[in-house]
Amino acid sequence: FESGKAPSRQPLQLDQFVNQALDDLSLRDRGTVESRDIQPGVTVAADPEALKQVVINLAQNALKYAPGAEQRWSVFTADGRAAIRLQDTGPGISRQDLPHIFERFYRGEKARDRSAGGSGLGLAIVRSIVEAHQGTIEAASEPGQGATFTAWLPLVA
Repeated sequence: FESGKAPSRQPLQLDQFVNQALDDLSLRDRGTVESRDIQPGVTVAADPEALKQVVINLAQNALKYAPGAEQRWSVFTADGRAAIRLQDTGPGISRQDLPHIFERFYRGEKARDRSAGGSGLGLAIVRSIVEAHQGTIEAASEPGQGATFTAWLPLVA
């Protein structure tokens, strides 16, 4: 995606797609409490493998930095766009780290302080994929209250 090559897109029903991607991840088997609020009938044009990587990277990031925290996944529409949202109940992201978490090789303070591993590429890959689909990615967090990641994608007309 960083090569500038456009993703191969096909219509995807986000409810079915996100549910299947989360089922494949088996988050509950990893000790994570997971809940879903998935709106049916939300269709986007996307590369299925790339979009699955977005879900995987977001889930794995939460598993790494908020082990045992609840992951609340939702799919919905707002302002003429589709959204995939992950909210976790983990420790959150510091205010100084938040503006930088989508930068390549950036590892926040908690990541630098622990032996969590990782290259600092997971969220940068998420941003690259979402932007290649003419979308945007947002993160919000209050330290001690978890983090929220929202990928916004254009709806199929």
